[in-house]
Amino acid sequence: MKRSILPTVAISAGLITSFVTGLGQAAWAGTLHNGWNYSIDSFNDGTQAGRVGDTSAYEFYGMAMKKTKDKVYFAVNSNLSIDGEASNGAKNGTIAFGDLFLNFGDSSSVSAENGNLYGIRFSDANDSSEYGIGLGLYSDVTGVGLMRKNNGYSNLKSHRNKVNKKYGGHASFGDLNAKTAYFNHNSGKKLNKSAYGYTNIKSGNFLGGVEMVSNLSNLGLDFGHFGARGTETIGFSVDRSVLPDTSFIAHLFAECNNDGIVLAGDLAHVPEPSAMLSLALFGLAGAGYRRFKGIKEQAS
Repeated sequence: MKRSILPTVAISAGLITSFVTGLGQAAWAGTLHNGWNYSIDSFNDGTQAGRVGDTSAYEFYGMAMKKTKDKVYFAVNSNLSIDGEASNGAKNGTIAFGDLFLNFGDSSSVSAENGNLYGIRFSDANDSSEYGIGLGLYSDVTGVGLMRKNNGYSNLKSHRNKVNKKYGGHASFGDLNAKTAYFNHNSGKKLNKSAYGYTNIKSGNFLGGVEMVSNLSNLGLDFGHFGARGTETIGFSVDRSVLPDTSFIAHLFAECNNDGIVLAGDLAHVPEPSAMLSLALFGLAGAGYRRFKGIKEQAS
């Protein structure tokens, strides 16, 4: 007699949910919900003038992506407006969202793929226009960090130490922990003083436009499910046909590097409804392990 796997699946789901819930909000990264893949960042690592968390305009709460047959949708929940935050001394008087970078190559190092990245400029308030980059999707992208020209941190280690040691927050990058070597631009060791996140596209080949989407709740987006409480939710989509059908690492920073987030995604296929549960279970298990390991590393 063939045994049903449903009880086993139900038990596994319960155990995984309990494990992830026990780790708190920071353990939710890399989970599927309503057809969206979410990365949920720390809620208290975006800094502004001595403030951190909800009172900071640069707090990022989460990022999400959804793939359909024709489109790839992205959304970010934060306190930062699409028009940016006015700041004296910033390059154009405003600190805005940087561009969204997609790395389909070496997942251990973004700098190793610089020149081969994909990028999406979705905010015309940022400084990428200085390099002749308009709104849209680009391939063969070279990234640049403009944080020093936008009153920002000189490196990500400085940001992490300020958040954790001075402000009492908890620095993270969503799907990657705050000691990741992914942004290291030197020896590939744990995050050091040479590490920074590319904020803006410096060069690339234009592939197509970006479409801003005002109401993604119609497509099932629900940051509130994870407790994300940013004042702004910004969504946009690009043509899926010009992107590789494989896994990728996406990152997005404010132009000052005062906060940033990483999302691990995959465009290999559109999951069928029957596959969503198993993918969610594996995603939750992996996310719980990665984030638990990251929390232990940061506590050491």
